[in-house]
Amino acid sequence: MSRKIKNAVIFAGGLGTRLKPWTENNQKAMYPINGRPFLLYLIDQIKDFGIDDIYLLLGYKAYTVIDYFTAHKSYVIWENDISKCGVEVCHTSYNDLKIKFIITPVDYDTNLRLKSAKDYIDSDFLMMYCDNICPIDFDKLVDNFYKHNAMIELSVYENKDNWTKSNIIIDNGACDGRVLIYDKKRLEKNLNGVDIGCAILSKKIFDIMSDDDRDMEMAKVAGVRGIKVDDDYKLIDAVNDLIMDKR
Repeated sequence: MSRKIKNAVIFAGGLGTRLKPWTENNQKAMYPINGRPFLLYLIDQIKDFGIDDIYLLLGYKAYTVIDYFTAHKSYVIWENDISKCGVEVCHTSYNDLKIKFIITPVDYDTNLRLKSAKDYIDSDFLMMYCDNICPIDFDKLVDNFYKHNAMIELSVYENKDNWTKSNIIIDNGACDGRVLIYDKKRLEKNLNGVDIGCAILSKKIFDIMSDDDRDMEMAKVAGVRGIKVDDDYKLIDAVNDLIMDKR
């Protein structure tokens, strides 16, 4: 790997409706798996990637995340006055990592949450969802990102077993190529892969993001690519008792 990714962003602000009733009082990222919050498994993986700076983009039940770190002797320092911009920011240290919490309004969507981190991220970065994890060849992901001068390099589960509905069409049906369609509603025909929420994004993405209250239309962004992931990805989901399983 010739280029180093220094920053990671984790989206952890959604309502977690699939995990009710537990998420009525908790952020879904904090669900305990084998006695540890699921979020910590993601943080461990990020550390293994050699990344030291993590940005947690929070919204719903944000303080259940922050309270966990303060309860485990991580001193949290607040940085701003929420009345000035509607977004609170604080930071802490954990396991030799620097973690910044960016607390956004609950009704913010993915687009607006990411934009709230614009002033803090000065280089290309890793983006992850807070509710699934997968073994990733991180070096290959980064190398492909720079090799193809991509705007976004997604990790794509091939979904050969049709365990879930796919949401992506990759050029020529190969999972190491250009994303032709990114269908959030999963209605298009011939979809052939699943975005599993582990991607490298160019810092230039902030320059093309809209100012309105909608998610970025990823397939309309020039330079979006996907790289094949063969391993099953694990998701926290509610089926009677909560389990770790792929979608």
